Amino acid sequence: MPVFMLWIVNKFQRILGLKVSENIKEYTKVPELLKPIVLLHVDQNTSKGIEKQILGGCMVERPGWIRMSIHPTITTQEVLYVCESIKQVAENYKEWGADYEYNAAKNNKAKPIEALLVHSWFGN
Repeated sequence: MPVFMLWIVNKFQRILGLKVSENIKEYTKVPELLKPIVLLHVDQNTSKGIEKQILGGCMVERPGWIRMSIHPTITTQEVLYVCESIKQVAENYKEWGADYEYNAAKNNKAKPIEALLVHSWFGN
């Protein structure tokens, strides 16, 4: 695996709380049985609360994240492309978001043009 890709994987793991920096590892030892599984600061209780709301039809608290796999065969150029894409979304979300209409009940956005196209294809 190229060094840059290894750096990216390690960085993602630290950001997500899946890996601790080597220089503070000795201060963060917790027995495996006591370690909670926490992803993006959503603990088990928060997750269950969100799940209950979703099952009740309320999507407002539903987190918005994506799942991304970085396979060892991905090239450095491909990793850089993904990183640049994430950066572009972060820099342009306000401008690009204007193309969408937010639906709070479903906690999603849909382009008005897409709704018109689907309606023209299938009717109601």
